[in-house]
Amino acid sequence: MRNSALSPIRSPALAPAPVAVRPPARNKHEMAVNAQWLQTALLLGCLAWCISTDLLVRRIANRAVLILLLGWLLFGITDVVRLGGGNNAALQGMLWALPGAAVVLVVGFILFLIGRLGAGDVKLMSVLCLWVGSGH
Repeated sequence: MRNSALSPIRSPALAPAPVAVRPPARNKHEMAVNAQWLQTALLLGCLAWCISTDLLVRRIANRAVLILLLGWLLFGITDVVRLGGGNNAALQGMLWALPGAAVVLVVGFILFLIGRLGAGDVKLMSVLCLWVGSGH
């Protein structure tokens, strides 16, 4: 026979907490959709910044162009890693964008030298060619 005086009393406050269930891991498609939203937000934010400063003070901030360049590099490298090292499609997309951006930079620099275009406009067009050329 069991002695009830010696058995421990369990109260609901001392009961072990239930184990939290982790949400299922996101699949690659959901991650890609989220990355596209981040890319779009970055592009729209920086372009709004460039448009507003260009219209108000006739100057495009180098920071905005640098943020766009670093964003292109970050998202491109993320795509290469996400798709796997053996898949060269993302890397080829990044590399194919470079010659187009270089041509725009050279032609824009010539237009800048003859006074037809601003230096900030040339840099912005070159970086945007990277985004468009790589399929972002």
